[in-house]
Amino acid sequence: MADSFKNEIVRIDAIAEINPDKLDKSFKYKRMKYVDISSVDKGYITGYQDLSLEDAPSRAQRLTKVNDFIISTDRPGNRSYAYIKNSQEVTVFSTGFAVIWTRKCDPRYLYYVLTSDTIIDYLASIDDSKSAYPSINPSDSSELEIDLLPLETQNEIAHIIGTLDDKIELNRRMNKTLEEIAQTLYKQWYIDFEFPKEKGKPYKFTGGEMIDSELGLIPKGWRVGQISDISKKVCIGPFGSSIKVETFTDSGIPFISGQHLKEVRLSDTEYNFVTKERAYSISNSLVYRGDVIFTHAGSIGQVAYIPNTSKYETYIISQRQFYLRCDTEKMLPELVVMYFKTPRGQHNLLANTSSSGVPSISQPATNLKRHTILIPPIKVQNEYVVYLESSDRKVSCNLHNITLLENTKNRKAQEHFEILIT
Repeated sequence: MADSFKNEIVRIDAIAEINPDKLDKSFKYKRMKYVDISSVDKGYITGYQDLSLEDAPSRAQRLTKVNDFIISTDRPGNRSYAYIKNSQEVTVFSTGFAVIWTRKCDPRYLYYVLTSDTIIDYLASIDDSKSAYPSINPSDSSELEIDLLPLETQNEIAHIIGTLDDKIELNRRMNKTLEEIAQTLYKQWYIDFEFPKEKGKPYKFTGGEMIDSELGLIPKGWRVGQISDISKKVCIGPFGSSIKVETFTDSGIPFISGQHLKEVRLSDTEYNFVTKERAYSISNSLVYRGDVIFTHAGSIGQVAYIPNTSKYETYIISQRQFYLRCDTEKMLPELVVMYFKTPRGQHNLLANTSSSGVPSISQPATNLKRHTILIPPIKVQNEYVVYLESSDRKVSCNLHNITLLENTKNRKAQEHFEILIT
């Protein structure tokens, strides 16, 4: 940092206000887009729940405006934070977040300061000291004292790092668009039955023969079966005592958590690792390329497959997950995942849900095996997967760009943020 910078030591509550607005009777909507902690990851809001006011959890309280930002107070070390560039009045956040409204400095600059590794690691150390429930109080953030740069310098730094963030977001949006196209094509082929037949003509629209089934009319040559008919293995993750935080290592077999299951494909981001010896001692919890992973407790409804382009050949799942290994002569994993991403697939997957305590699916492996599914001819499945493989290559390219941009962003942040915590 240049010697000419004249810094000022300030408390956060002197330049920002925490949790300025909350849900009350003035909220004029009957429904909300509810964002919980599991839907926010390292600067990005990955989804929301569309809920009526009556169905919303009691934690749905925090409101935001443009240029606010949110930081999780529950387990801050998990880095669930995001900057609000396009606020919507209908969006409501969990009380597990602190909402920061900036008054006397560049808001994006303060966001980058408070989400820097130095600050997050400090807040996580407070969190770790609390044995009853790992969280921090809003005052833990507001009472922080930081080394604040002049406004002109703040603006410059916010612009540099913000531009990189915007490019990362653009690549993420492109991947989301590719996924939406794949889901639209899946619906066209496997729900509307307009897959291409001879000369590329849509099957049902051009009079393709349909036959009766327990799921209604389906194309001739297709059949209805259970997941048990198309699977080689369905297995639940290890018992809780098998893998604990203290068993994680710097290398070995990567450990899959909920953050890796937010897309159609496994998100090969940062991992904790388990030693090979421990992993192979609970070998039924090992998963490989082509396996389909589900979440049965916590963020239930998550489903993703491990693509052939995955970073690792072998992974291990958590106690909150279970997996399906397809018989690929009968059903391809890509089709299974796309089905369970549909409204019908999600409804059936969550049919045996218990909402008391942590949301969970009862007897997940047993109930999945009994699930009824439409089984197209493998030739029709392969034609769809050919498209997905082309899409995968574009997704992989965008993910590579994201990694490069994030590395550059982290270097820039280290150059600029010499943060004082007192």
